[in-house]
Amino acid sequence: MGIRRVTARDGGTAGMLAWRGAWPAPRVPVVLVPGFGQNRFTWELGDLSLPRWLADRGHPTYALEHRGTGLAKGWGDGLAASLDELVEGDLLAAVERVFDDCGSDRVALLAHSLGGLTSLLFAASHPERTAALVG
Repeated sequence: MGIRRVTARDGGTAGMLAWRGAWPAPRVPVVLVPGFGQNRFTWELGDLSLPRWLADRGHPTYALEHRGTGLAKGWGDGLAASLDELVEGDLLAAVERVFDDCGSDRVALLAHSLGGLTSLLFAASHPERTAALVG
């Protein structure tokens, strides 16, 4: 697992945790998009870890932490002020970082709560970058 700092075009800073999976990536990378105020622990329950499970099956897996939450909270930004900051800021920057890491040009978005809305808006705006959406 590795930590990635993600800087959006508007200067906001989000964070991601990455589970590498098999390399080179034989499967579509997955970005886990949390709900409002949630973080990487949304995807963990004791010894059960969805990101680790996906990575063990060959999917490079990334858990997004929006600006002002989780790891990103320590980088000084407050919470996003709009859906646009979440979608065209944090999520777009995260997806571009995944592309840089994996050499992929599409991601699967697995979302929870508000992350479902932001992922749907992202997929509608960027269908060429979205392989799948589960929310």
